[in-house]
Amino acid sequence: MDYIISHNNLDFDGLSSMAAAKCLYQDALMVLPANQERSVRNFLTLYRHFAQALKEKYVRQETITRIIVLDTQDPDKTGIFKDFFYNASVKKIIFDHHPLFFTPQEMKKYNIELKHSETGANVTQLIERIQRKKIKVSPFLATLLGLGIYDDTGSLTYTSTTQRDLKAAAWLMGRKMSLSFIQDFIRPQLGYEQMEILNRLIDSLEVHKIKGISISFAFDELDSYMGDLAMLAHKIRDLENISVLFLVVKMGSSVHVVARSRAEILNLSRVFTTLGGGGHPTAASAVLKTASLKKAFKDICCALEKEAANPRCAEDIMTSPVKSINSLCTVSAAKQLMIKYNISGLPVVDDDRLAGIISRGDIDKAVHHNLSHAPVKAFMTTHVIVVSPKTPVAEVKKLLLTNHIARVPVIDGHNRMTGLISGTDLLRLIHDDLVSLPLSDMDDNVNYHLKESGTVSTSALKVLPAEKLNFFRTAGKIAEAINMKLFIAGGLVRDIILFYKGIIRDPGVFENSDTDFVVQGDGIEFARQLSEKFKGKIKIHHEFQTAAVTIPGHNYIDIATARFEYYSRPGALPDIEAGSIRNDLQRRDFSINAMAISLNPDTFGRLLDYFEGQNDIDSRNIRILHNLSFIEDPTRLFRAVRFAARYEFRIEPRTLSLIKGAIENYDTGSISHGRLKAELMLVLRETSAGAACRLMDKYNVFSRFWPEINFSLKILSALNRSSFLIEKWSQSKALKKDDLKPENVKLNILFSNVNDENFLLLAQKLILSKKYVDRFLNYKKVLKEIASGEFKKISKESFYYDLFYRLSLDQIVALCSLENGFLQKKAYKYLTEYSKIVLAVNGTDIIKCGISPGPGVKRILKSLMGWVIDKEIKNNYRDLINKVSSLK
Repeated sequence: MDYIISHNNLDFDGLSSMAAAKCLYQDALMVLPANQERSVRNFLTLYRHFAQALKEKYVRQETITRIIVLDTQDPDKTGIFKDFFYNASVKKIIFDHHPLFFTPQEMKKYNIELKHSETGANVTQLIERIQRKKIKVSPFLATLLGLGIYDDTGSLTYTSTTQRDLKAAAWLMGRKMSLSFIQDFIRPQLGYEQMEILNRLIDSLEVHKIKGISISFAFDELDSYMGDLAMLAHKIRDLENISVLFLVVKMGSSVHVVARSRAEILNLSRVFTTLGGGGHPTAASAVLKTASLKKAFKDICCALEKEAANPRCAEDIMTSPVKSINSLCTVSAAKQLMIKYNISGLPVVDDDRLAGIISRGDIDKAVHHNLSHAPVKAFMTTHVIVVSPKTPVAEVKKLLLTNHIARVPVIDGHNRMTGLISGTDLLRLIHDDLVSLPLSDMDDNVNYHLKESGTVSTSALKVLPAEKLNFFRTAGKIAEAINMKLFIAGGLVRDIILFYKGIIRDPGVFENSDTDFVVQGDGIEFARQLSEKFKGKIKIHHEFQTAAVTIPGHNYIDIATARFEYYSRPGALPDIEAGSIRNDLQRRDFSINAMAISLNPDTFGRLLDYFEGQNDIDSRNIRILHNLSFIEDPTRLFRAVRFAARYEFRIEPRTLSLIKGAIENYDTGSISHGRLKAELMLVLRETSAGAACRLMDKYNVFSRFWPEINFSLKILSALNRSSFLIEKWSQSKALKKDDLKPENVKLNILFSNVNDENFLLLAQKLILSKKYVDRFLNYKKVLKEIASGEFKKISKESFYYDLFYRLSLDQIVALCSLENGFLQKKAYKYLTEYSKIVLAVNGTDIIKCGISPGPGVKRILKSLMGWVIDKEIKNNYRDLINKVSSLK
């Protein structure tokens, strides 16, 4: 028998999840736990007949074969079902959104199937399944399911709320969910006794600073148990506008603790796991087996000291290194620097010491008064408010606000500037662009976590192979030892997030991917250290401040110093200067490529997403970072369509407008033919090359760069078919992928309807070799023969052998992609059978028969192959030699 259960002290999320599970497992019986929250009890008093649930005492345990568990993974919270968690003969299907309780090995051992979802409310993931199965939901059921969402997300206001919760709530609204009904139950009026306790708790409030975090504590003692402590915690937090609140209340021989937090730096789930309780990062509870409030408070403080993160300091959020000028620099030169690096203020540094700071406003005023030639020392601010690297962020924020300044330098003990903090840095921190700490013990054990939000799981880095993760950890330690900061950036970070979200599904993408390291410091020195540690080979490019390291067992590793990048003219290669990781990410092309993950031990796994790359992944957008990006580097046009086609993303309107503008104003001499060819071949290498080329045609990329190409629906179909054929024939071992370059196949297809004259122009633009040109012209002759259709009247297999023998492997696949299934079957037979035939005689044997050396020998061998294929003679030495003798 199947039973649907949830946790003791049942809340609305647990009850709603049970009701949703009943829709999905209609033959299962719902079982109510012995204890429920007061609001749930009130609901069940009125509507128990709708729930159709058993009480625990009526369950016949011998009939239990499968358990559907909702909103918990902890066996201790499931009453009579606890022991069945460890019974492998009973299947357990768990739907939960709390941190992981069992390890993967334990889940396999105990026959547990976990459906885990990082949503604000657990019922959200069940509502999504109801949607997919198109199960009808009545207005009452929609309201019951909505109670779970609104109760567990604080009416969609808690920081744990995700986009999925909002979408689920919107879907329920479409099924006539009643918000007034929900409000009656999740915001009940307090009774006299509860008001009295509330007032006592508020009177007892005291604030303690732990690890730099202000935490409010309220204490009380009750003669009997009261189950509404969580509701009081919400009331007090809202009334007093408290960031972190702990209610510590003695009830009988135990102390009950309930906490609520708005501070992302404090993860309550981790704190309460230490206390023997549990919950969410922003809401948790525990029952301490002690009768002393003093002892309970001490235990809570110890847990907080252990689990709370150290508060962020100036050095954690500052931008470094910082562009600066000396006091004798002219106003005009300072303005040029500000324009070049797109900054609005510059520190003034003399002899390695901070002398002042000058803003863009000061510069503009000086220029207005015709003082561009004057030194900046005449206009700079010399009374500069500064902070130390260890100044808490809260103090930095206060300094910026109270002094009405836009930036504050970070100065070490010797008055040397180590960084700069601007309002942008603080905004980034407020909006949590950097990552929170791990959210469970399991996350802490592996310590791989990304930004905790509605879009990326804390376990996202686990998609990488273990060997690669261990390599990253070691690399991070090497960087730490030489006082540098190390990040992986760009494509690998993008693919980690895309894979976790199911947008890409092939885990092989990580096995074969190259690694791009960015070093805030000296990238070349780090590359030397890494190469020495792993006994690799290193190649250094001093002019670009990069290095390439090859390590046995790892793919190509590219190491770059974090840098500024600017273009002296459109289409030129960029000029490089050392900068910060933010500068390095800011110089990149698209938001989805402008993310990085820290590898230093203290911040391992922290995601840097300054430019909303995750949001664009969720919205499936390709978005350029800078308005002049396509002008500065037109090859980004190709990358835009390549990524859009590969991931089935759209090019968002502003980016599309910039693409069109760049194409209209493109200077044909601004970029080399070699770079254009390289980008085209990268497009054609993609499985989705057909879709990418369709976009290139739509946005006039072909007509602007290579007007000789005549793109058509037939070409589009052939490009799509070629990817299918390559994959299909590779799996059937008709061909080896290593023997074939997909981009060459698709280049043949793209040129297939280009006349010979235009092809020669294209060959010159794309720097194609003479060998390729000759081969392609031969291929065009074959295409003309095929176009006549006469070949269909020929029944001899040797004709098709001769046809395909004249072509290279990539041309065969291109031809079959352009033509019908008849030729595909013949080509497949050629590849799998005829091309593998080895004649029992060779040229020497032919000459021994009296044939003069020369082209005639080759013609005879070809004829023999044809007769063997047509089964006119057998492929044995005697028969073949006899046939040759008869030809004399």
